Amino acid sequence: MGETMKSRRYSVAAFSLVSFLTILSVSLNAQSTYGSISGTILDSTNAAVPSATVTLTNLSTSEKRTQTSGEDGHFTFVNLFQGQYRIEIEKQGFKRFVRQGVIVEVQQDTRVDATLTLGEVSETVEVRAEVPLLQTQSSSLGQVVEQRKANELPLNGRNIFNLITVAPAAVAQGGSGGSPVGQNPFSWGNYQVGGSFANQGAQYLDGQPLNIGYINLPIIIPTQDSIGEFKVQYNNLGAEWGRFSGGVVNLSTKSGTNSWHGSAYEFFRNKVLNANEYFNKQTQLANGQSNEPPPWTQNQYGIQVGGPVIKNKTFFYVNWEQYRQRTGSPFTTTVPQTAMLTGDFSSLCTLPTAQGGAGGSLSSSGLCSVPAGQLYDPYSVNTATGARQTAYGLDPGNPNCPGNCIPSSEFSQATTVMWKKYFPAPNLPGNVNNYLSVAPSGGNTNEFVARGDQNIGANSRLFGRFAYFGLTDLPEDPLGTGLCLDRCAEKYHTKMIVIGINHVFTPQTILDVNLSASRFVYGRNPLLAGYDLTNLGWPSTYNTPPSSMRTPPTPAFPFPNDVGRTQGNSAIGDHNTQFNLTPAFTLIRGKHTIQTGAQFLYGLDNYFQTNIASGAFAFGGNWTTSTGGASLVTNPNFAFADFLLGLSQNQGSFVNQTEGVAQVPAQTKGLQAYRALYVGDTWQVAPKLVLNLGLRYELQGTWSDAYGRLSYWDPLATNATVTGCGGTPGSPCQGDGFLVGTGRNSGDNNIPMDKKAFSPRLGFAYSFDEKTVIRGGYGIFYIPNYVSLDSIPAMMP
Repeated sequence: MGETMKSRRYSVAAFSLVSFLTILSVSLNAQSTYGSISGTILDSTNAAVPSATVTLTNLSTSEKRTQTSGEDGHFTFVNLFQGQYRIEIEKQGFKRFVRQGVIVEVQQDTRVDATLTLGEVSETVEVRAEVPLLQTQSSSLGQVVEQRKANELPLNGRNIFNLITVAPAAVAQGGSGGSPVGQNPFSWGNYQVGGSFANQGAQYLDGQPLNIGYINLPIIIPTQDSIGEFKVQYNNLGAEWGRFSGGVVNLSTKSGTNSWHGSAYEFFRNKVLNANEYFNKQTQLANGQSNEPPPWTQNQYGIQVGGPVIKNKTFFYVNWEQYRQRTGSPFTTTVPQTAMLTGDFSSLCTLPTAQGGAGGSLSSSGLCSVPAGQLYDPYSVNTATGARQTAYGLDPGNPNCPGNCIPSSEFSQATTVMWKKYFPAPNLPGNVNNYLSVAPSGGNTNEFVARGDQNIGANSRLFGRFAYFGLTDLPEDPLGTGLCLDRCAEKYHTKMIVIGINHVFTPQTILDVNLSASRFVYGRNPLLAGYDLTNLGWPSTYNTPPSSMRTPPTPAFPFPNDVGRTQGNSAIGDHNTQFNLTPAFTLIRGKHTIQTGAQFLYGLDNYFQTNIASGAFAFGGNWTTSTGGASLVTNPNFAFADFLLGLSQNQGSFVNQTEGVAQVPAQTKGLQAYRALYVGDTWQVAPKLVLNLGLRYELQGTWSDAYGRLSYWDPLATNATVTGCGGTPGSPCQGDGFLVGTGRNSGDNNIPMDKKAFSPRLGFAYSFDEKTVIRGGYGIFYIPNYVSLDSIPAMMP
């Protein structure tokens, strides 16, 4: 109890400290897509020019901001949308200074210094072009992908995330390239940024976090045309950023301007100009088929338009895009000969070795002349040697079987039904690799983005954006029997809304609030769902699993390209809702731009997954060989003999699929809350030196479950079921598992919340000369605790 009270007092003190700093100061860019412009005004003698009037104009929307330079001649404009700006500087006794085409980019701090010359204000010195400016205000690194690159760089499938690798610190990992159709959703954000592990970074769209509690998955891939620009940020980001490791991808949607812009487009591909795949071609020629490449049709089309509703005041932008892909890949596997369903395995004796046979012949008694293809009765074991004594020969009840016959009386009812359900007849000769198909596959995406911007008076600006992303992966069914390759149909639906408010109290005090909500729904549905297991001769109680995940049991065979070992009957349901609020203030005082803000994130995740709700059973041929050892080296069809008899192997696992069991998951109803406060200062110590100082304090709330199904391990509890640990019968054993709400843990969370997560951020940027900036920094960063709900952590004593 003492430790608990002490921890609570520590937490309260920490929050009080950061809250006090927040009240004293009020973020430069916060978790947003804003940029900034700063600079120093000097005269011809390099003396500072105070009280000069600086006017900043957005060339696209005509929005104006005005402030005066400080005693040191310094000025700063923050919370600026990306685009081109004009800077005008006036001071009595000096010529008017105008700088055209100042570019502001996402999360970039642009520095513009000005030297005024003596003269009348009616005279103008205009600068139209200069060398691109270095980023001298930040110790962090980053790569901006501006609008032209974002919209025009060629991308197969036009996946905007593929441009993340334009940054030198980003590396794409498996499945992240091309269209998301057919990919595992965890490949969408599968990039290593800033030297961190993949999927540990963060993605933001218009300041709205895209990563959710479903293992940090980004829930939308924005259309290429809807993105104005984005920035890959890495290495020592400021205190306004948290819940990531390595880097942040910060995307911004386009906004309307005073000019009308629009386009319609379609990108089309088909198989006409595609070459045939080599092995597909060889198989086709060997079987007298025409030389035909696999199907491939891809259409991607959309429309975008943006412009003014009320000039200089109200603007809109909309983008709609659809993607359609239909394709197929050659697939070769092994299926049982049709005669095997009747118990006729004589082909194992008579076929040449090259075609999966033993290379021998049948005797008059129906036995193989060589043992390599001979089946044995699994129940005829010699208890002394362990070898099986009775070989299968002729079956008097099956006159059509010439030998190596399994009597029909030994067939398993369940497996004969599944045999007919799962396996087509061979369409190639031989017993091995005797089935070729080009199974249709592909999918669709549908996306809509709508954004509105409103200038409310001279000091307030409002924007809102709604986005919808839908993705359908079509099932790949190479056998044509409903047992999918890897997974069946998958559907994803994402709806997102964000509202941003920016208000300038004074040129030195600015408020920005970003409020967002998202809803992500993911479903994986097996084609054979709803199967009645009594068809297999099983009792009706086996129909307990919900219909959405109840399928025929999955037979799995250990030879290449076996469909049963690819979790083709798996089912997933995920409903994830997330709310995010990030208020931020900026207080500009001379050389100091003090930043502070907060982030409040509330996430709900309802989830279930199973690969084998009705069971998965592995067959290896062990039961029908003479010694009980697997004979896959000589012939994989022994596994079909085991299958016909209904004799599977012991429990085992293959990748993430457990065989020999049935797994019916419980629906989780998870909740997690995240809170953070931060404060930072961008200090222009000298014309060439900038310090970035910051501190972030985070409370990463751990998962709770509305059903109370989380468990924890208490190392001090006396085990209720295990005894004898003291060396004598009945002696107690320490340590036991409990559900939350029982034992010493009376709460809803099974993991203690870390209340000491302070994240200092220290950095500098020194402008050695006009072409060289030296940067350095130090920081502590915490990744999200989006982890599996079935872990059993220890409760600290």
